[in-house]
Parts: sequence; C-alpha cells; structure tokens
Amino acid sequence: MARGYTNCTSCGKEVPLVTAKTRKGRCHQCERERRSEGFRKSNPNFPLSRGKKPYFHLRTQEDLLAAAYRSAPLMLRLFRISLPAFLVRKEHREPYRDFKSKLGPGEIAWPFCFNQNSLAMRRGFLVVKCGKPDRVWVTTMS
Repeated sequence: MARGYTNCTSCGKEVPLVTAKTRKGRCHQCERERRSEGFRKSNPNFPLSRGKKPYFHLRTQEDLLAAAYRSAPLMLRLFRISLPAFLVRKEHREPYRDFKSKLGPGEIAWPFCFNQNSLAMRRGFLVVKCGKPDRVWVTTMS
C-alpha cells in the first residue's frame, strides 16, 4: 500500500488517508450507500432501489392528497395547467368533462396514478386550488 493511503473498512478498496479520516475509514461510495440507507429506512415513501416508484402508505385523507399531488405529471405541476379532455382515457372523458365544468375559479385538475403494482393502486384526478391539493376524484382502485 502506498504512503498516505489506507483500506476502506467496508469494501477494502485503497482510499486516501485524509478522506478515510473524515468518513470513518470508508471510501466515498460506501459512505454514500450508508447515508442513503439510513434515509430510506426512515422514510416509508422513498423507493428502496433505483428505478422503482415510491409506495405511498395511505392512512388518512391527507396522505391520499399528498400522494396524488406528488404523482401528478411534472409538466402540469410546473405550468399549473389542467389536463385537456382529449388526453383522458375514453371511458373517463365524459365524466371528466362534467367534473371539469364544475370546477370553481382558480381550481385546476391533474391526473394521478400511484402504487401501480399493488392492491393499493389509485388512479384519478386531483383538484388543486391556490397551489395546494383540495380534493380527489378516484376513478380506479385495485
């Protein structure tokens, strides 16, 4: 081993001594994994591996509103616009038009879908008023 280097306590790779002291003997990658595991264990709505969508635990109405808000399409959230009716599934177009016509001033409707591969799947529309989730219309539950 070269001077000024030590072995990582987790994986055994050679690491500079300066960085090993600040990371308690671990290399950069092992320290990142350790920190992210702690965050993932403490947050039940965070996906456990990359590429998976988060699983939302629905215990209250506020949890449903928060999950619907987080799973709404990003472009609609950024530009704060409603979903046009022609993008809605055929079986939901007419009810969506009725639903959208009943919206008050300053209210917009966003689609949402979360927990897709589980029995807790919800799909529907979220009404946002003044940038905050107001109410939910669930069209599909599994």
